[in-house]
Amino acid sequence: PDHIHLIVILDNYPDKANDEVRKVVTLSEVIGKFKSYTTKKHRETPVLKSRFEWQKSFYDRIIRNERELYRIRKYIEENPLRWDIEKNYPANLEM
Repeated sequence: PDHIHLIVILDNYPDKANDEVRKVVTLSEVIGKFKSYTTKKHRETPVLKSRFEWQKSFYDRIIRNERELYRIRKYIEENPLRWDIEKNYPANLEM
């Protein structure tokens, strides 16, 4: 209810088939645009009366292999259930 998990894939390699040079996009740019877009949409939606604010930073992690990706996907999928069960025990919510 108070945070979001994302798996972001940055494909910053040149397109060799077209000899096209693409602009390198950083994770900070992606997150900044995501925060901007969602904040704007939240403010435009009349039924959302609550004050909405993003924290200034974010936690990132490089996923190095399929096993780690599987573990993180499972954590993200199960996170809402853990929150509901353990909301009164914040120390138990850590990954």
